[in-house]
Amino acid sequence: MKTRFFTLWVTLLCLPMISWGQSPTYGGGNGTEATPYQISTAEHLKALVEAVNGGESYDNVYFQLTASLTITDNSWKPIGDDDENPFSGTFDGGGNTLTLPESLFDYVTNGKVSNLTVSITATNTNINGIVAAYVNNSVIENVTSEGSLSSGRTSNQAGGLFYMVKNGSQILNCTNNATLSGYNIAGGIAWCMDSREGETTTLIDGCTNNGDITTSNSWNGWAGGIIGSMYGGTISNCTNNGNISSVVQAAGGVVGCAFDYNFTESSSEPPAQDMLFINNTNTGEVDCVQAAGGIIGLADSNWNDIYVI
Repeated sequence: MKTRFFTLWVTLLCLPMISWGQSPTYGGGNGTEATPYQISTAEHLKALVEAVNGGESYDNVYFQLTASLTITDNSWKPIGDDDENPFSGTFDGGGNTLTLPESLFDYVTNGKVSNLTVSITATNTNINGIVAAYVNNSVIENVTSEGSLSSGRTSNQAGGLFYMVKNGSQILNCTNNATLSGYNIAGGIAWCMDSREGETTTLIDGCTNNGDITTSNSWNGWAGGIIGSMYGGTISNCTNNGNISSVVQAAGGVVGCAFDYNFTESSSEPPAQDMLFINNTNTGEVDCVQAAGGIIGLADSNWNDIYVI
C-alpha cells in the first residue's frame, strides 16, 4: 500500500503545470458565433485583457457579455494595449453596461463591438475615448457612452466614444450621453475621423450626441457634436442635441473642423478623401467667437471637396 501511494505521488509531481495566463478562463462557450465565450464576471473580462495584451488578437472569435459589471480597480488596463496587440474579435455586449476607470479598448482592428454601454467619469485625464482609443477598419454598432470626460493639457483631446476612427471603420447607431471637455479638440462620437484616398471610406451613420461639449484652449480649439476634427469620409443621418462651445477657432453641431490634414504635394501620406455630409441635424446651441456652424464650424481644404446634402 505504501509503495502504491509513493508511485501515485511521483506521477502527480511529474504532471505538467497549468498556466492560467496561457489558457484564459471564461464563463462558458467555445468562441464560435453560435456559442461565444461568455463573460459574466470581472475576472472573465480581465482574462480577456491579459490574453489580448499578451498577443492573442482573437481574430474571428466571438465574445458575449452576459451581465453588467463595475470595475473600480485603478490597475485596469484597456483591451488591446497597442497597435501590435489589437482586439480583432467580435464583442457583443448583450445590452449590458460596463462601468470602468478607463477605456474598454485601446486598439480595435478588423473587429466588431456592439450592443453595449460604457460609463467612465474622469477629470484631468489622459483617457481619450470612453469606449476605445483607435478604431481601425472595424464595425462599432449600437454602443453608448455615459459619464463625463475632461482631458488634461497633456492629452488635449476628448472623444465621447473614441479617440480616432479610420481606415474604413463603420460607426453605426451609436450614442454619446457623456459630458466632454477637451483642452484642444473634442467630439461627441470621436475627436478625430480619418479617411484617406485608396482606403475604404470611413462612415459614421445614425449616431447621436446628447452631451454638452467644450474646449478650453484660448488660442486653438475645435469642438463638434459628432466629430471634433475630420479628415475625409462620410457622416450621415446623425443628430447633435448637446450644446457645443469652443473658446476660439471653431465649433460645429456635427463637425468642429473639416480639412485635409497638413497635406502637401511632397507628402508621402495620401490626401484625405472628399467629405460627405448627408441628412444631419443639429438642435443644440453652438458657440465660438471665430467660426460656428450648425453642421460644420470651420471648413479648410485645398485638396479635397466637401459636400453637404
